Amino acid sequence: MTTGMSCCGETEELNQSRFQEWSLEKQIENHPSLHHLPDEIILHIFSYLQPADRLQCGKVCRRWYNTSRDSFQSIVHVYVSEDAGKIMTMETINEISVQDGYADRVLDLVHGNVKEVDLRGGNLNFTVLKSLGKCTQLTCLELDSVTRKLARQFSINTPPLLVKLTLRSCTGLDEKSLELMICNLPLLSQLYLSDNKEITGKCIVNRLQTNRLKELFLDYCDNIVPRTFHHILIWFHDTLEALSIPAHVLKRLDQLQPSLHTLANLNHLAVEVVDKWGGPDVDYTNQFRHFLCSVPNLKTLELSEVRFRLDALLPVILEKNQGLTRLIFECPLRTLNCSNLNIITNFKQLKDLTLNGDKVAEFGYSWLPQCASLENVSLRQSAITDREVTEAILTLKNLRNIYLGYCSNIDGTFLYECHERYSTNSDGRLNIIYPDHLHVDSTEFPKFRILRYPGHWLVTRSPLH
Repeated sequence: MTTGMSCCGETEELNQSRFQEWSLEKQIENHPSLHHLPDEIILHIFSYLQPADRLQCGKVCRRWYNTSRDSFQSIVHVYVSEDAGKIMTMETINEISVQDGYADRVLDLVHGNVKEVDLRGGNLNFTVLKSLGKCTQLTCLELDSVTRKLARQFSINTPPLLVKLTLRSCTGLDEKSLELMICNLPLLSQLYLSDNKEITGKCIVNRLQTNRLKELFLDYCDNIVPRTFHHILIWFHDTLEALSIPAHVLKRLDQLQPSLHTLANLNHLAVEVVDKWGGPDVDYTNQFRHFLCSVPNLKTLELSEVRFRLDALLPVILEKNQGLTRLIFECPLRTLNCSNLNIITNFKQLKDLTLNGDKVAEFGYSWLPQCASLENVSLRQSAITDREVTEAILTLKNLRNIYLGYCSNIDGTFLYECHERYSTNSDGRLNIIYPDHLHVDSTEFPKFRILRYPGHWLVTRSPLH
């Protein structure tokens, strides 16, 4: 009797269990929810969310907590942005924008993979610095504010593999803070210190003697002593490949030229605001021409706000640097004319050309198609029109990148021609950065991916990495 009652009880429990399973299946069938999706689908959905939203989703349940953490694993580039909420972040891009205040939490999640961190515009504090110290694969770091206390903390929590340190226009950076930040970076080879008025440069020689410094940018650093700069060139003469020179230092050509002759590997030279040399009425064209003769074999040349007679300089540049691949002229180009532009077409290996400013538009762009090797063209803040883009730039067969930021005359009609032309070529790769004021319907360009970034839009024909 007891056995029979026991069997009936087990049967009843089994039937009840089966009924619950059937009831649950019916509920799922009638009321599907995110909880019933596979982890891979939820992970893909999370990849479209901003970091703050992902972290909030992680509070729903343990499964979502683990999935939200997994969504950060592909990230190798982290940067702070006030417009983070407006930026589309996709898993295939491997980068993420972080609103200020979430940087430390995101860095703790991606510390094993992240290689580039840009904290410009963010609030640097001790918590963020501790998180940076955990980023064992970090190679590039950009900051725009630092104090001596934070610099001391950075020297304690130094990323071990840091190769590139950018401190452009860094608020609070002085000579002692810089010394603290670079003292424990044995692999540092790229140092960008542009526009820092309080540094003298002495610690660069004192603290980086064992480093193989390859890139050094000191433009707009008005307190760099010419003698110190000379010592830097002498010490790193066999490793320096890229160099920017402050105008007040370049004015002392008699001291600088002997040390420049020793820079056997120099291929990137940047010269800033040479108006400071002697005022608007002093012409240093001949001196600068002799200076260029001492640095042959350049691959990249940057000239900013030059007053020199370009018709006298460009032939010398062409003669001494046949292999020049990047030519950058920053506005305003007061001495630019049609003759100068025609000389540019003689650089047969030129791949990157930057002519920022509205001066170029006065002479048109009909000469541009003659630069057949060009792959990257930047005409930021120029008065170029959509028709000129179509007739001049899009005729370049090797074109890969066009930068048209802040070009107020652009209305976006050139994108239709561009889309039609590149849709017929499955191997075509093209990235276009166009002004923020344009609002383009992405459904009209199915072959392009359109991404929103701070201050501009990016149209790309190929996947980003």
